[in-house]
Amino acid sequence: MNLYTLLGGETWKERWQNGSFRGVSFLTETLSTEIGRRNIVHEYPFSDISTTEDMGLKARKYTVNAYVLGDDHDLQRNSLLQALETAGEGDLIHPEYGLQKVVVDTCTISTNEQQRITLFVISFADAGKVLSPPTRRNVVADM
Repeated sequence: MNLYTLLGGETWKERWQNGSFRGVSFLTETLSTEIGRRNIVHEYPFSDISTTEDMGLKARKYTVNAYVLGDDHDLQRNSLLQALETAGEGDLIHPEYGLQKVVVDTCTISTNEQQRITLFVISFADAGKVLSPPTRRNVVADM
């Protein structure tokens, strides 16, 4: 026990959550998060001068190495696959960052039937906010 926990604070283990996406739980092995800013570098011909234009924060990207295991790992796998392949944004319970609104970017799946485990490498991106109304096709103009 350390001074932090003696003063009533939580340890990282107490703050850690099991992961889930659209309500389908999974265990995690490793996590990584890509963060940063969107910068445009302007370089000029015949000049040693460059300028950088800050365009704001990048959308966060979360890579989760997740797994499901047990005698029913195939059923758990299928539930997670269905959640991952559903269109639109969903709720990710990230073990470190809590609730995040995300979209699925990519997913790689590996199954080991002998060990009764399915591994997922899932890449999520922040869902963001829609800044303008969605466009609609003008069916009258197409006639």
